Amino acid sequence: MKKIFAFVLALSMLCAMTGCDKNEGGISNPDSSNNSESSTSSVEDSLSSPSAPDPSSEESTGSTSEPATGQAEFDFDEAVKNITLFGNKISLPCTIADFGEDFSLDEDVQRPIGDTGNMLSNLLYQGFKIGTVIIKDCREGERFDNKEIVEIDLGFGSYIYPYTEAEKLAFERMGNYTGKIEHNFAGLSFDSTEKEAETVLGKPASSFDWSDGYELTYEFDNGHIDIRFDYQNNKILRFTVSVW
Repeated sequence: MKKIFAFVLALSMLCAMTGCDKNEGGISNPDSSNNSESSTSSVEDSLSSPSAPDPSSEESTGSTSEPATGQAEFDFDEAVKNITLFGNKISLPCTIADFGEDFSLDEDVQRPIGDTGNMLSNLLYQGFKIGTVIIKDCREGERFDNKEIVEIDLGFGSYIYPYTEAEKLAFERMGNYTGKIEHNFAGLSFDSTEKEAETVLGKPASSFDWSDGYELTYEFDNGHIDIRFDYQNNKILRFTVSVW
Protein backbone atom coordinates (compact mmCIF):
# COMPACT_ATOMS: atom_id res chain seq x y z
CA MET A 1 0.00 0.00 0.00
CA LYS A 2 2.80 2.34 0.87
CA LYS A 3 4.48 1.52 -2.45
CA ILE A 4 1.33 2.41 -4.38
CA PHE A 5 0.96 5.70 -2.54
CA ALA A 6 4.61 6.60 -3.20
CA PHE A 7 4.19 5.79 -6.90
CA VAL A 8 1.09 8.03 -7.20
CA LEU A 9 2.89 10.87 -5.39
CA ALA A 10 5.92 10.65 -7.70
CA LEU A 11 3.66 10.63 -10.77
CA SER A 12 1.83 13.78 -9.53
CA MET A 13 5.08 15.63 -8.99
CA LEU A 14 6.28 14.71 -12.50
CA CYS A 15 3.06 16.06 -14.08
CA ALA A 16 3.38 19.29 -12.10
CA MET A 17 6.95 19.83 -13.30
CA THR A 18 5.96 19.24 -16.97
CA GLY A 19 3.11 21.78 -16.69
CA CYS A 20 5.46 24.47 -15.40
CA ASP A 21 7.86 23.96 -18.33
CA LYS A 22 5.04 24.35 -20.89
CA ASN A 23 3.83 27.56 -19.23
CA GLU A 24 7.30 29.12 -19.27
CA GLY A 25 8.08 28.27 -22.89
CA GLY A 26 4.68 28.47 -24.63
CA ILE A 27 2.89 31.55 -23.21
CA SER A 28 4.09 34.91 -24.64
CA ASN A 29 4.28 38.16 -22.68
CA PRO A 30 1.03 40.14 -23.17
CA ASP A 31 2.91 43.46 -22.94
CA SER A 32 5.35 42.35 -25.64
CA SER A 33 2.47 41.55 -28.00
CA ASN A 34 0.85 44.94 -27.48
CA ASN A 35 4.14 46.77 -28.10
CA SER A 36 4.64 44.90 -31.36
CA GLU A 37 1.14 45.75 -32.59
CA SER A 38 1.62 49.43 -31.62
CA SER A 39 4.94 49.61 -33.48
CA THR A 40 3.42 48.07 -36.61
CA SER A 41 0.47 50.46 -36.48
CA SER A 42 2.79 53.48 -36.16
CA VAL A 43 4.77 52.48 -39.23
CA GLU A 44 1.59 51.98 -41.27
CA ASP A 45 0.24 55.37 -40.16
CA SER A 46 3.47 57.13 -41.10
CA LEU A 47 3.37 55.61 -44.59
CA SER A 48 -0.29 56.36 -45.25
CA SER A 49 -0.46 59.90 -43.78
CA PRO A 50 0.77 62.84 -45.98
CA SER A 51 3.76 64.66 -44.57
CA ALA A 52 3.54 68.38 -43.71
CA PRO A 53 4.83 70.74 -46.49
CA ASP A 54 8.39 71.91 -46.15
CA PRO A 55 8.37 75.73 -45.79
CA SER A 56 11.61 75.90 -47.77
CA SER A 57 10.23 73.82 -50.64
CA GLU A 58 9.65 75.53 -54.02
CA GLU A 59 6.09 74.18 -54.01
CA SER A 60 5.26 75.75 -50.67
CA THR A 61 2.35 78.17 -51.07
CA GLY A 62 3.60 80.39 -48.28
CA SER A 63 6.59 81.80 -50.18
CA THR A 64 6.16 84.73 -52.62
CA SER A 65 8.73 86.62 -54.64
CA GLU A 66 8.58 90.40 -54.57
CA PRO A 67 9.58 92.45 -57.68
CA ALA A 68 13.16 93.68 -57.41
CA THR A 69 12.53 97.21 -58.64
CA GLY A 70 9.03 97.99 -57.39
CA GLN A 71 7.88 98.80 -60.96
CA ALA A 72 5.09 96.22 -61.03
CA GLU A 73 2.42 98.77 -60.05
CA PHE A 74 3.26 101.20 -62.90
CA ASP A 75 1.20 100.64 -66.08
CA PHE A 76 3.77 101.26 -68.82
CA ASP A 77 1.43 100.25 -71.66
CA GLU A 78 -1.18 102.77 -70.54
CA ALA A 79 1.40 105.54 -70.03
CA VAL A 80 2.88 105.31 -73.56
CA LYS A 81 -0.62 105.74 -74.99
CA ASN A 82 -1.07 109.07 -73.17
CA ILE A 83 2.07 111.13 -73.75
CA THR A 84 1.50 114.87 -74.04
CA LEU A 85 3.96 117.06 -75.96
CA PHE A 86 3.21 120.79 -76.29
CA GLY A 87 -0.46 120.06 -75.71
CA ASN A 88 -0.69 117.26 -78.31
CA LYS A 89 -1.49 113.72 -77.23
CA ILE A 90 0.83 111.02 -78.59
CA SER A 91 0.47 107.25 -78.41
CA LEU A 92 3.57 105.17 -79.13
CA PRO A 93 4.15 103.69 -81.60
CA CYS A 94 2.93 106.34 -84.03
CA THR A 95 3.89 108.27 -87.17
CA ILE A 96 5.17 111.84 -87.33
CA ALA A 97 1.74 112.97 -88.56
CA ASP A 98 0.27 111.91 -85.19
CA PHE A 99 2.42 114.53 -83.42
CA GLY A 100 0.59 117.44 -85.00
CA GLU A 101 1.35 120.08 -87.60
CA ASP A 102 3.99 121.87 -85.49
CA PHE A 103 6.23 118.79 -85.56
CA SER A 104 8.47 117.38 -88.26
CA LEU A 105 11.48 115.14 -88.76
CA ASP A 106 14.85 116.34 -89.96
CA GLU A 107 15.20 114.58 -93.30
CA ASP A 108 18.82 115.75 -93.52
CA VAL A 109 19.66 113.59 -90.49
CA GLN A 110 19.34 109.85 -91.08
CA ARG A 111 21.53 107.64 -88.94
CA PRO A 112 21.15 103.85 -89.22
CA ILE A 113 21.22 102.07 -85.86
CA GLY A 114 23.52 99.12 -86.37
CA ASP A 115 21.93 96.20 -88.22
CA THR A 116 18.50 96.70 -86.64
CA GLY A 117 16.95 98.23 -89.75
CA ASN A 118 15.91 101.24 -87.64
CA MET A 119 16.83 104.85 -88.26
CA LEU A 120 17.54 107.81 -85.95
CA SER A 121 16.48 111.35 -86.87
CA ASN A 122 15.99 114.72 -85.19
CA LEU A 123 12.54 115.64 -83.89
CA LEU A 124 11.69 119.27 -84.66
CA TYR A 125 9.12 121.54 -83.04
CA GLN A 126 8.34 124.66 -85.05
CA GLY A 127 11.54 124.02 -86.95
CA PHE A 128 13.80 123.67 -83.89
CA LYS A 129 15.31 120.49 -82.52
CA ILE A 130 13.77 119.23 -79.26
CA GLY A 131 15.23 115.72 -79.34
CA THR A 132 15.53 112.62 -81.48
CA VAL A 133 13.32 109.71 -82.51
CA ILE A 134 13.95 106.15 -83.64
CA ILE A 135 12.00 105.10 -86.73
CA LYS A 136 11.25 101.42 -87.16
CA ASP A 137 12.07 99.48 -90.36
CA CYS A 138 13.40 102.50 -92.20
CA ARG A 139 16.27 102.44 -94.68
CA GLU A 140 18.50 105.34 -95.56
CA GLY A 141 16.88 107.46 -98.26
CA GLU A 142 13.34 106.31 -97.50
CA ARG A 143 10.65 108.81 -96.56
CA PHE A 144 9.61 108.95 -92.91
CA ASP A 145 5.96 109.87 -93.37
CA ASN A 146 4.34 106.46 -92.91
CA LYS A 147 7.01 104.86 -90.72
CA GLU A 148 6.42 103.99 -87.08
CA ILE A 149 8.25 105.94 -84.38
CA VAL A 150 9.12 103.62 -81.48
CA GLU A 151 11.32 105.88 -79.36
CA ILE A 152 11.29 109.53 -78.33
CA ASP A 153 14.36 111.11 -76.73
CA LEU A 154 13.47 114.61 -75.57
CA GLY A 155 15.51 117.54 -74.34
CA PHE A 156 19.11 118.39 -73.69
CA GLY A 157 18.55 120.63 -70.69
CA SER A 158 19.54 123.90 -72.33
CA TYR A 159 16.71 125.83 -70.68
CA ILE A 160 17.91 124.88 -67.20
CA TYR A 161 21.23 126.69 -67.39
CA PRO A 162 21.27 130.52 -67.25
CA TYR A 163 22.70 132.07 -70.39
CA THR A 164 22.89 135.48 -71.96
CA GLU A 165 20.80 136.62 -74.89
CA ALA A 166 23.81 136.20 -77.17
CA GLU A 167 24.25 132.61 -76.02
CA LYS A 168 20.58 131.92 -76.60
CA LEU A 169 20.78 133.28 -80.14
CA ALA A 170 23.86 131.17 -80.83
CA PHE A 171 22.08 128.10 -79.57
CA GLU A 172 19.10 128.82 -81.79
CA ARG A 173 21.35 129.31 -84.81
CA MET A 174 22.49 125.74 -84.23
CA GLY A 175 18.86 124.74 -84.72
CA ASN A 176 18.11 123.90 -81.10
CA TYR A 177 14.97 124.79 -79.16
CA THR A 178 15.87 127.07 -76.26
CA GLY A 179 12.54 127.14 -74.45
CA LYS A 180 11.08 124.75 -71.96
CA ILE A 181 9.84 121.51 -73.50
CA GLU A 182 6.23 121.08 -72.42
CA HIS A 183 6.06 117.37 -71.86
CA ASN A 184 3.93 115.14 -69.66
CA PHE A 185 4.41 111.43 -69.15
CA ALA A 186 2.32 109.83 -66.39
CA GLY A 187 2.46 113.14 -64.51
CA LEU A 188 6.22 113.61 -64.99
CA SER A 189 7.60 116.69 -66.74
CA PHE A 190 10.92 118.47 -67.11
CA ASP A 191 10.24 120.09 -63.74
CA SER A 192 10.04 116.71 -61.97
CA THR A 193 12.68 115.60 -59.48
CA GLU A 194 14.20 112.17 -58.94
CA LYS A 195 11.97 111.64 -55.90
CA GLU A 196 8.87 112.39 -57.96
CA ALA A 197 10.02 110.01 -60.69
CA GLU A 198 10.55 107.26 -58.12
CA THR A 199 7.07 107.87 -56.69
CA VAL A 200 5.54 107.28 -60.13
CA LEU A 201 7.85 104.65 -61.62
CA GLY A 202 9.29 102.90 -58.58
CA LYS A 203 12.91 101.93 -58.07
CA PRO A 204 15.06 102.06 -61.24
CA ALA A 205 16.54 98.89 -62.67
CA SER A 206 19.94 100.56 -63.08
CA SER A 207 21.74 103.91 -62.95
CA PHE A 208 24.68 105.53 -64.72
CA ASP A 209 26.78 108.63 -64.02
CA TRP A 210 27.48 111.19 -66.74
CA SER A 211 29.66 114.30 -66.65
CA ASP A 212 26.64 116.61 -66.40
CA GLY A 213 24.34 114.37 -64.38
CA TYR A 214 23.13 110.84 -63.80
CA GLU A 215 20.73 108.56 -65.65
CA LEU A 216 18.11 106.18 -64.27
CA THR A 217 16.77 103.28 -66.34
CA TYR A 218 13.40 101.60 -65.85
CA GLU A 219 12.80 98.29 -67.62
CA PHE A 220 9.38 96.91 -68.59
CA ASP A 221 8.12 93.97 -70.64
CA ASN A 222 7.26 96.14 -73.64
CA GLY A 223 9.83 98.91 -73.44
CA HIS A 224 11.98 101.06 -71.19
CA ILE A 225 12.37 104.60 -69.82
CA ASP A 226 15.63 106.52 -69.37
CA ILE A 227 15.70 109.76 -67.36
CA ARG A 228 18.81 111.87 -67.06
CA PHE A 229 18.97 114.33 -64.15
CA ASP A 230 21.07 117.44 -63.68
CA TYR A 231 23.50 117.27 -60.75
CA GLN A 232 23.07 120.92 -59.82
CA ASN A 233 19.29 121.29 -59.83
CA ASN A 234 18.14 117.66 -59.67
CA LYS A 235 15.84 118.39 -62.62
CA ILE A 236 15.33 116.31 -65.75
CA LEU A 237 17.74 117.00 -68.61
CA ARG A 238 16.58 114.27 -70.97
CA PHE A 239 13.61 111.95 -71.07
CA THR A 240 13.61 108.84 -73.26
CA VAL A 241 10.78 106.36 -73.72
CA SER A 242 10.99 103.31 -76.01
CA VAL A 243 8.50 100.61 -76.99
CA TRP A 244 9.40 97.23 -78.43
